[in-house]
Amino acid sequence: MKTISLSVAMLACILCTTSCNNDESYPQTLQKASFVEGTTRMFTNKGEVFDTSIINGYIRRFQDDIYMIFKERPSLDDNIMEYNSCSYTITIVSKSQATILYNDGKKQTYKLQRQNGALYFVKDTLETTSFLFDKEWLKFKPIVVKTEPAILGSTKTSFNPTVFAYETNGEIQFPIVSCIVKNIPTINLSQGFSGWYLRQNNSISEEYLAKIASRTTAVDTIAFKESRIVFREIENK
Repeated sequence: MKTISLSVAMLACILCTTSCNNDESYPQTLQKASFVEGTTRMFTNKGEVFDTSIINGYIRRFQDDIYMIFKERPSLDDNIMEYNSCSYTITIVSKSQATILYNDGKKQTYKLQRQNGALYFVKDTLETTSFLFDKEWLKFKPIVVKTEPAILGSTKTSFNPTVFAYETNGEIQFPIVSCIVKNIPTINLSQGFSGWYLRQNNSISEEYLAKIASRTTAVDTIAFKESRIVFREIENK
């Protein structure tokens, strides 16, 4: 009986200690700490390109072509603009909830979900779009609630707006990616297609990069830069 009583007492002590430790870990308050600049990478149907002169030449020609039409030069170096503009405070309230206090004083509550190796900040509101989340080079997609037919054969998608992040060594890191893509010519698109997507809160899909080399995608070339905005916990003084 003494042995049983001792074991029960030890178990109760362990459970109490674990519970107390869990309670003490929240809330966690984090603020912007640093910006990690990514390197510019480029992939074609022959694999990754490492020659910086080829990469820079491709980007420069792309910028020149875009400038002739739109009078602007999309730059993969614009990720820093997101870092400069985000001075908000994050509070991890619990394992499943967080709040973000934005620069304008507005506080937004998010549900936390962990999937695809990332931390999802999910708004508890619905938005609707007629555009598909079909940019396959992006790793993460928002939480889609439902998809239904709309007029003229289009589709209406209802989704929860989602912010994507990584949990790394006690930090929360928000990925910011800018990229330019070029489609190979097809029967219906003889001249191909070029597009640019700047300062997206997302990561490049490794599966997608593998597709380029295996020629199972319509995109022939992609150049991108992925950076991280790092938030660290505020130390209690």
